[in-house]
This record gives sequence, C-alpha cells and structure tokens, in this order.
Amino acid sequence: MDEIQSFGKWLRHRRRELDLTQEELARQVGCASITIRKLEGDEMRPSKQLAESLSGPLGIPVNQRDDFVRFARAELRDALSGQLASAFNTIDSSKVLNVPFPSGTVHLLFSDIGGSTQLVQRLGENYVHVLEEHQRILRNVFTKWNGQEVGTHGDSFFAVFSRATDAISAAVEAQHTLAIEKWAEDVRLQVRIGIHTGEPMLVNQDYVGVDVHRAARICAAAYPGQVLLSNETRVMVERQMPQDISLRELGKYRLKDLNESEHLYQLVIADLPSDFPPLKSLEIMPNNLPIQLTSFIGREHEIEEIKHLLGSARLITLTGAGGTGKTRLAIEVVKRTGDQYPDGVWLIDFVVLPESNLILQAISATLGVREEPKRSLIQTLTDYLRSKKLLLLFDNCEHLISACAQIAETLMQTCPQLQILATSREPLGITGENQYYVPTLSVPQIDTELSIESLNQAEAVRVFLDRAVMVRPTFKLTKANAFAVAQVCRRLDGIPLAIELAAARVKGLSIEQIAARLDDRFSLLSTGNRTALQRHQTLRATIDWSYNLLSEKERILLSRLSIFAGGWTIESATEVCLVVQPQEQDVLNLLLNLSDKSLVIVEEQDGETRYRFLETIREYALEKLSESGEERLVRNRYVDFFIHFAEEAERNYRGRKQLFWFSVMEKERVNLRASLDYVLHSNQPETALRLAGTAFWLFDGFRAASVRTI
Repeated sequence: MDEIQSFGKWLRHRRRELDLTQEELARQVGCASITIRKLEGDEMRPSKQLAESLSGPLGIPVNQRDDFVRFARAELRDALSGQLASAFNTIDSSKVLNVPFPSGTVHLLFSDIGGSTQLVQRLGENYVHVLEEHQRILRNVFTKWNGQEVGTHGDSFFAVFSRATDAISAAVEAQHTLAIEKWAEDVRLQVRIGIHTGEPMLVNQDYVGVDVHRAARICAAAYPGQVLLSNETRVMVERQMPQDISLRELGKYRLKDLNESEHLYQLVIADLPSDFPPLKSLEIMPNNLPIQLTSFIGREHEIEEIKHLLGSARLITLTGAGGTGKTRLAIEVVKRTGDQYPDGVWLIDFVVLPESNLILQAISATLGVREEPKRSLIQTLTDYLRSKKLLLLFDNCEHLISACAQIAETLMQTCPQLQILATSREPLGITGENQYYVPTLSVPQIDTELSIESLNQAEAVRVFLDRAVMVRPTFKLTKANAFAVAQVCRRLDGIPLAIELAAARVKGLSIEQIAARLDDRFSLLSTGNRTALQRHQTLRATIDWSYNLLSEKERILLSRLSIFAGGWTIESATEVCLVVQPQEQDVLNLLLNLSDKSLVIVEEQDGETRYRFLETIREYALEKLSESGEERLVRNRYVDFFIHFAEEAERNYRGRKQLFWFSVMEKERVNLRASLDYVLHSNQPETALRLAGTAFWLFDGFRAASVRTI
C-alpha cells in the first residue's frame, strides 16, 4: 500500500496522538488487541461494524463517520482526492477532531449490556460480533436523535444530548431496535439505560462532575431492558412524552457514592416489558436486619462518629445502660454503610441464648454455615468467613461477655476482611477493640426560657412527640404543655425506652398527669447517680410504673408471655397463656393493649405478625411470673405446645410443604431450644428425647450437645 492509502499507518499515528495503547483502544472498541496490531500493520481491513466502533474512540465527527468507514475498508480507492483524502488518508488527522460538545444544561445517557459476562462465556470469540452490532445500532440511534458519543468502555456507552426529549426518544428507539434485532446464536441482548439532566463541567472534550456520576449510578441501578430517569430529567420531559410512552414513579433510592437519595422514574415503553424487580440500590443488600416500624430520630452525631470508626477499626463495641438504644443505633449505622460490605451485614442477637456454648451455632445458623464431619464448627465458620467482606452485628453480649470476646478475637485473627459491631453493657476487653459509649438522648434545659423551637432541638422531645402522635394523633407541643413535656423528658434522663413508655400513656393521661406520676414513681432519676446498677434500677422503675397502670388481666398476660424466649404469634400466645384467665376471646385484645402501651413489640416477618419483648421488659415480666406461682404451670404448657408443634412439623416436613414447614420451624428455633433446655435442666430426660428426636432436623450442632447431655 502507498502512504495515502495506508489506513494502518493513519490508525497507528492517530492512536498515539490520543495517547492510547493498542490494548486500551482494543478494550474501548471491544475487540482483541491482536486485531489492532494487524490493522496497524495493514495485514487486514476492519469489518464495517469494527470500523464504526473505531470511529468513536478515534474522535471522528458524527457527520463524517460514513466516509471514515469507507476509508477504513478501502472503499474510497477511486475517490481519494480533495478534502476527503486529507481528512482520512494523511498522517495529520487534526481536521477530524474538535467536535464541540454542548455545555450548560445537558442530558446525559449511560447504557450497558446486561449479563455481558455470561454472554462472553457463552459465545467466546463470537461475542465480538454481537458487541459490534450492538454498538452500530446505538451509534445510529444516537446520531439520528442529535446525540453525541462522549465515550465507550467495553459494552458501555456514554452519550450527551442538548434536548431531553431527544435523549428519551433515543432510549426508546434503542430498546425497540435491540428487541427486534435477529441476534446470532439465539442471543437475547438486553441493555439498561440511565438518563440524568444536569450541568457537568466540560474539560478537554469530556464531562466531569457529580452529575456524570449520578447518571452512571442511575444506569447501574437499572435492570437489563429497563430505562431509568432522574427527577431532573422527568421535569424536562413530563409534558412532552412521545406517544405510547409513559412514566412510572419508583420512589427514592440511595445510590452508591451519592450522599442524597435519588428520586427515580421508569420509562414504560409500549410493546416492551415494563415489570422489573426492585431497583438495585443501597437498600438492597444481603442482610437479616429487622424492619423497623417506628422512625429513627436524632443520633446524627453518634452515627457519623461510628461510621468514621468503621472506616478504620475492625471491632467496635457500643456500650451503655440497658434501654439507651444501642441496638437501634447499630442497625441504623449498618443500614447507612451496608454498601461497603458486598457479602452483607448480619445480626446475631445473643439475648435469646441462655448459654455461651450456643454462640457459634447462632452465628453459623445466621450465615447458613452447617457443621462438617470431623471438623470443629469454629474451623468451618472461619473457613467460610476468611474470604468474605461482611459485617457481623453482635447484639446484647453482656451476659455472655467472656465467650463473645473469645469468639470475636478468633474470628478477627483469622478473617482479614471481617468487621464486627457489637452492643453490650460492658466492653469485650480484647486487643483491637474500639469502645463507643452510647449516650442517652439530648434533653431540654429547664432552667432556661422554654420555647417550642428550643424544645424541638432536643432529641428526647422529638422522640416523645413522634411516639405520642402514634397513639393520640391530635397531640402536639404547645406553650401550655411545653414545661410538662420538658420535665418528663428530663426526668427520664432521655432514655429511649422510658421516653417511649411515657409517650404511650398520652392515650389516656394528660402530659401534666404523666409528669405528676413521675414525681411519685421515679425519684431515682433525680439522684444524679449514674452507675450501671442504678441505671438498671431506673429502667425497672419505668417498667414498674407502666405495669401498675395495667389491668389485672393485662398483668397476668404480660407475665405469662415472658415464657417465650424467641417471640410468639397470637396462636401460640393463646395456647400457652390461656390457663384460667384471661378468657380466650380476651387474649388478642389484651395483647394489642400491651402493644399499644409499648410493652410488646409487633413485627412483620414474611407476611406474618409476630410479637416479642424488649430484653429488659421480658426480664421484668419473668420476675412477675416467678412471684405469681404460675411459672411451672406456664412453662409446662410452653413445652407441651412446642412438642406438639414440632410433631406436626415432623409429620408434614417430608411432604410437598417441606420449605413452608422448615421456614415456620426456623422462626421458632429459639423457643424450641428454650423448651429443650428447660426439660434438660428439670430432669425430664424422656420429654427431652421426645422433643429433640421429633425436631432433630432443626437443632444442627445444638442437637449433638443436647443428646450427649441426655
């Protein structure tokens, strides 16, 4: 070839001019680096699709790309003259550069192929042809709708539009064209698209700034075949939507590396699928965190401090008195940082474990790790965690403090990417631990002039108002009740549990009456002595006060419900707690009353309503059950209920409803263990064997230890 006709020499010079290696250009185009070497050596000519793919990274103006393809494929041999020849066949290629991108408010479109890794593995070298055809289709569509290609990387595109409606039209046509294309080897190619409107900075023919990142994250949140829009783009196009196109509001989602939630919308395109799973955002992460039914208020300073600690520390223990909200704070922190843990965040609540030898089983059960023959469970667990990047939330460690410390230290020493966030009334006391004391909620200063504005700055007041409105919607903070609200919050030391219990009383008492009762019942709160033991007594006094407000039937049910170690349903509560009184028809109403009075927590689990106590309230209620003389009777009914429950599961477990029964029994795992533990320690070996044998498939490692004990 002579120099004028040498596409290879032109390509080599142009690549070097752009400071690209052969490998980098190959990645951008989607071909092998050896293909670039052969092109530059004039050993081969590019296919039409490959030439079109090269035009973007090489900076060919959109209006000259057809001629560039002809030049690259030697289809201009008889017409190499004038401006066309100087544009493509000389070593100096500067005339094909300098295409101005729009500035100011622009509309950014990102796209990529869904499941591209699987396609590469399936198609091998043939994937190149699919990629080239995909690129050709998108480039033609973008050009048609006045879009400009900013860049490509592998199977992804970045294009910019001056008009929002053009960006929408391009996305719609692209999805339609890709859907009707006859792909080789029965490939079903699906592309996800994200569009955002903003004002990025234009630097050296490239866009930079947070708007670019936002558009890319919106694309990454979509599913293959889905088109997502930011709220900014929605505002621009809502009244100018093309025919047969509509918008579907998806809500707010937190996207990776973005501080604020993004309000997202989906394009609903006629004749194309429009139903997709929930978006992939930070809220969708592997976890077993419970859904909270009340709002989280305040604690922003504590959250930021703990997040900062998680950036460098591997073990953090939140310490403080019972009822100060350690667990709720820990859950809120990991919800906000969950994107840092690709293998998830997992809560293990130790409060339900009566003995330290069950800790490993609890951790393993949460993670789905099963015992292996001839290996210790700790070996199996550490092998599983060694390559994982996840966070374990050890909750309520204080009654098993030594065992928790030993296991945490072992896991930290053998699993380099593991982090542990623990809650306890005292630190674990091991090397590398970072202790963070959780204070009570901020309270108003009564010795200063009170105003509604100043009261609303106190976290305890905001929590009180939020919970009070839940039980009495008309309740509000006024100048008339401001002092009483401040007095209640301050006398309760801003302890969240005490605040919520007090707020529940506004359903039947005025705030002034609540304040007066605190004068009678909570003298301990004004002593100023804040040792751990007296803080426990403060919580006990709070529960005493609430307990004294219950009816006789409510008190009886409260004490009997304490027998459940792992929560209960309305059915199990009726069977276990219905001894002499209350009457059967009263159980549900009484249970709802206890929930209304913040003594019982209601949760939704897989569409089922379950109930449980806070730790301190259950301990208090257990004492009342012991004092009543009914403990043995209620505990025997508890064991009998779960024996029959396990026997029913055993009868149905081998049938078609195996998964259903396994799920049901898994929810009652703690109650079954507690039942077995009771009969083991009360010298009832026959009953223990009956329970362990009936539900043997549930107990895993716990079974082996129990059978040996029996």
